[in-house]
Amino acid sequence: MKSKEEGLFTHFASGDLPEHPAGTYNLWMRQTFKVSKPTTISATLSVASVEASPYLRFVVLDNDTGSYTCYMLGRVNAVTMQPNTAGYTMLAYARPPKLLPPSRWSLTVICDFALDAFTTVPLTESKSFTGNYIPNKNGVLCRYTISGAQAQQLSLHVEAYRECPLVVSIRKAQIFTPPAAGVAPDMQGPQEAVIVSWPVSRIFNMPVILLPPLGGEKGEKAEKGAIGPCYLLDVRLDPSICDFTFEHNGDLAGPRVADLAWAISVASNLVVEVTQDESKEKRFRSILDAWNAKDPKGRAEAAKAALERMQQEQASGSGKVGSQVEGPPTEGGIQMRTNKAGREVPLFPAQHHLLTYSVGPGGTDRILSPEEISARDARLQEELDVDKQKFDDFKADRIAAHSSREEYAEERLQDFNVWRTDVLDSHEGWLERRDEFALTIAALEELAKPLVEEVLVEEDPKAKKDKEGDKKKKGNETPPPEEPVLSPEEKEVELQKKGLAMVNELLSKLKSSALTELKSYPHPPKNTFAVLQGVLLLLGKSAKEVSKWNACRLLINHTLVTELVEFDATISRNVKKWKQAQERFEGLDEQAIVHESVASAILFKWAMAVAKVSDAAVILRKKQEEDVLAAQLASGAE
Repeated sequence: MKSKEEGLFTHFASGDLPEHPAGTYNLWMRQTFKVSKPTTISATLSVASVEASPYLRFVVLDNDTGSYTCYMLGRVNAVTMQPNTAGYTMLAYARPPKLLPPSRWSLTVICDFALDAFTTVPLTESKSFTGNYIPNKNGVLCRYTISGAQAQQLSLHVEAYRECPLVVSIRKAQIFTPPAAGVAPDMQGPQEAVIVSWPVSRIFNMPVILLPPLGGEKGEKAEKGAIGPCYLLDVRLDPSICDFTFEHNGDLAGPRVADLAWAISVASNLVVEVTQDESKEKRFRSILDAWNAKDPKGRAEAAKAALERMQQEQASGSGKVGSQVEGPPTEGGIQMRTNKAGREVPLFPAQHHLLTYSVGPGGTDRILSPEEISARDARLQEELDVDKQKFDDFKADRIAAHSSREEYAEERLQDFNVWRTDVLDSHEGWLERRDEFALTIAALEELAKPLVEEVLVEEDPKAKKDKEGDKKKKGNETPPPEEPVLSPEEKEVELQKKGLAMVNELLSKLKSSALTELKSYPHPPKNTFAVLQGVLLLLGKSAKEVSKWNACRLLINHTLVTELVEFDATISRNVKKWKQAQERFEGLDEQAIVHESVASAILFKWAMAVAKVSDAAVILRKKQEEDVLAAQLASGAE
């Protein structure tokens, strides 16, 4: 729905909000629109429920570029939208820590040009999943496939229920087709191209991201059992900066990591299929099936024979134990080896370690003594201590950087709140000034009506004739005193004085709030300062006295209004101060002054009216001087 008033267009939309469970991520609304020309908009999204308002997050998305802007408290203040191809999307979301009851939302958009295709888009159901970390060497928490047949706007929320570094990425998986019979399977599997990734700490929220459509040529289909092209949402730990131990096999060692739980939510503007990724399991199964299909009988018999042989060796005690290797036994059955010093030493599994290096075709055996092992362990421990110290230093720097980022964000938030307050106050002040200006114009029109009627009566011959007829009808009544005959110059002075009187009437009715607003400016608008300087110069103040705003502010009161009303504009000018005042007024635009302050607009009108009276008075004085000089010359000639 839209309305038009005073050159502005207003669009409205509203909808219902269902019950919102605690700790869950859900979209609240999605509104799309287009602009056909550069359009400045202001928007307000409100929620009927007082409990829900603090958790509202409002986003405006450019559907062409994918760039978006988040707005605090559901308000957009005077933002210019440029025309594009796919238009814009407004959406709201929340993740409240407590249960929110059902409510309603309403959206109001005010703009200078009408919006095209202002449409409320029905919301699709958000898909949410939870689970616990299962140890794996890559540190993967979860992987989910997202169908990508069409272009879509995807919203994501990922959370781990303890502080830990995560890497969230969206990947594009290529088609994987099971191998045909007799063809060796691809051990590497499908390649995944990372489209975008984000390093995060515990909680990650992406309000919206644009994903292009995936797939092959039109009509192309994957073979039966193949994994078609799709997006992969991959969430994994970042072992390099974990504050707990991440083992090579993926086990976690540290406090509160025994049950590392996670949760994700996925929402789209389309109905998409989100399923747990099973591509690795399917690929492994296809490889195993191909391996078994190649020689099923021979492989099964070989595996059975190997199992029987191992069981016989264990039963007879001839299996290899510990780090012992086959070699010539010494007395008592203890094996001997020659160390690097050329001395034969007994090889006790509990006291010596055997390391084998493949140097030649047969390789060589090298025996390490306990002293060598201790030295090696000490060197490795030293290297480990150095690496641990580096890691501790890195972690301390990261914590310090995180703290500084929070302080910086808090400062920016405070600056934003100050700016937002100023903008809202300015907007409300502009509305008040607009209303006051409208009242001022109406008052001027009312004051001008008698003068206009008087001029029209004087110029209308019929009205003049009627007036003379009325005089004749009165007969013997005492005629009123004749008005003095005025010269054209004197008439002009009187006419301009009437205009000044109307402005003085406005000054007398000027509200104290308007003067208070003018006086409250810490840094005045350029036009307002120039007007006040010029007015004070006309009243006789020096240029030095009005050069600073703080000095001018002290003179803004009702005493100033009295001085202006009582000012005699017909007196002789102070040429220097008059010139300085005119320099202040030069180039000023009355409409621009009105936008800044209604009080300064009335002061400007007063200055212009004074100038007209003064100009007319100068012409009158010049005419009177010429008449006196002509009379003197005439008398001298006689």
